[in-house]
Amino acid sequence: MHQLVDIVSKNGNLLLSIPMKGDGTIDSLEVKFLKGMSEWMKINGEAIYGSRPWKVFGEGPTNVESGMFNENKIKFTYEDIRFTKVDNSIYIFIMGLPQKNHIIVNSLGANSKLSDDINILNISLLGSDEKVNWSQNANGLNIELSDFSNFKYALVLKVESINN
Repeated sequence: MHQLVDIVSKNGNLLLSIPMKGDGTIDSLEVKFLKGMSEWMKINGEAIYGSRPWKVFGEGPTNVESGMFNENKIKFTYEDIRFTKVDNSIYIFIMGLPQKNHIIVNSLGANSKLSDDINILNISLLGSDEKVNWSQNANGLNIELSDFSNFKYALVLKVESINN
């Protein structure tokens, strides 16, 4: 999922190659991967389908080098964030499962030039009915997540705003 999110946040397309056995069946590991991707997309597809890149693709400490066949070497952390945009919503992808309940998104800080034209109305965690508590200060958008233990891959937050 991380490779998909990273590519889409940069206005790219992901080409999946699913190898088949000689008898035309798919290996059980490939089936497991496709089922996992399908489950994740059922919950988070609105942040991918029809999305556009936001003002920046993301933020965080992990450097993703261009080139082929390096995707399995990348280890994202919860500080690695990617963005997409659909209409008046910005989607925040937390690339690694958080080790704590508090996340800071620097790009959406009150003093960030990236957030000058954004008036945040609501933030929700896709796949969860729980209320997301948040505040915005000069340094960033501070988000409190109460329970994300059921999530296996990237968490996706939907930021609804008047402008963006």
